[in-house]
Amino acid sequence: DSFVELEHSLGSLPNDIRVYLRADDGANDGYVFYGMGAAQADDTQYYGGVVFGYDDSRVRLWAPTQNDLPGFPRIISIIEGWGGEVNAQQSQQASVRVVAYDECDVPWDYD
Repeated sequence: DSFVELEHSLGSLPNDIRVYLRADDGANDGYVFYGMGAAQADDTQYYGGVVFGYDDSRVRLWAPTQNDLPGFPRIISIIEGWGGEVNAQQSQQASVRVVAYDECDVPWDYD
């Protein structure tokens, strides 16, 4: 329910995908963060971020959703304990940019 798929139109598996999130509010307004291809947590703690995966035609982006406790999932989640609490922030919205690269100097071999 909390994902969106975008066509990348490269015609083959991209050599690299970059996902960027820009904070549109809060203490980090205008800051840009990387999306991550990693797992998220559950509702027993604060968590957030955008995770992604891709194939030869699409990029899928997942945003966190609520499981059983209210109010914890956020698209940007910088909780107290990071950076001396200077820019702690919890946001449910952000601007997202996806960049797909079809050529790269790094040789990819998945075998």
